[in-house]
Amino acid sequence: VEAQRAHVGPINGFVANPLLFPMWVMFLISGMAETQRAPFDLTEAESELVAGYQVEYSGIRFLVYFIAEFATAVAFAAVASTLFLGGWRMPEPIAQIWPGANEGWWPILWFFAKIFVILFVFVWLRGTLPRFRYDQVMKLGWQKLLPLAIANLLFYAVLIAFLQKPVS
Repeated sequence: VEAQRAHVGPINGFVANPLLFPMWVMFLISGMAETQRAPFDLTEAESELVAGYQVEYSGIRFLVYFIAEFATAVAFAAVASTLFLGGWRMPEPIAQIWPGANEGWWPILWFFAKIFVILFVFVWLRGTLPRFRYDQVMKLGWQKLLPLAIANLLFYAVLIAFLQKPVS
């Protein structure tokens, strides 16, 4: 989080760096697919007519299943907030106006607010996007995201190699 302070922008974090924004988008898409949130919830879509796994479990079993599924989304949001959104630090424009924004209990509140925003985006996308078919998910992962991630990795490897100072 402290390393992100050099990349100060409107959000405060690595997302503010335009070169790292594609990495943020790939991370969000991959996280939604990994946590099996809609539109990537393929296991729920197997039996649309009878509500999928909800038929198998009821009562406390369903509650435990649902909480475990949602806990993965919360854990992903916490990691995403730490890696890309500046973690527990207040967004920089507000922190310059309010000097005490990153002291006391405020960092905990900023961290939970960022987690809440990411979870809100998850819920928003769940209600907005249609569910993908299995072949569409595979095409997105293997033909779009993987080549983009490899190109991103090679770009940063070349960039770091050219920016690195020679050893004298």
